[in-house]
Amino acid sequence: MVTQNRSKPNVVLLLCLSAALAVAMISCDLKGITKKVMYNRARNLHDHGKIKEAIAVYKKVLESDGDNTEVHYDLGVAYTDDHDVNNANKQVAILRKLNRRDLSEVLATVIRDSDSSRVRKKLQTDYDSKK
Repeated sequence: MVTQNRSKPNVVLLLCLSAALAVAMISCDLKGITKKVMYNRARNLHDHGKIKEAIAVYKKVLESDGDNTEVHYDLGVAYTDDHDVNNANKQVAILRKLNRRDLSEVLATVIRDSDSSRVRKKLQTDYDSKK
């Protein structure tokens, strides 16, 4: 009888721990899904030219997933599209700190090429206006 009474509390404890673990695993999965949904939303906004809105969502994703190099890269591209070279270059530095030299170099090239393109357009506009 004593053994039987001890096993019931152990079974109940085991069931409670199993339920708690299941809830924790579901919660982690939902957080991951939520981040992915938010990231996809940011990319969609960016693709549709809503750059400032996309930047805000990218930043929100990074609040809970600060080491996500893919988001840092896309945020850097969004800053570049928004003509915010300062913040774009900050993303390059973050990517380097996160040991993603490959992405940091690609982003640096995107920033440089974008800036060169703007300069060429400005020079062409100035030239055309003097004709």
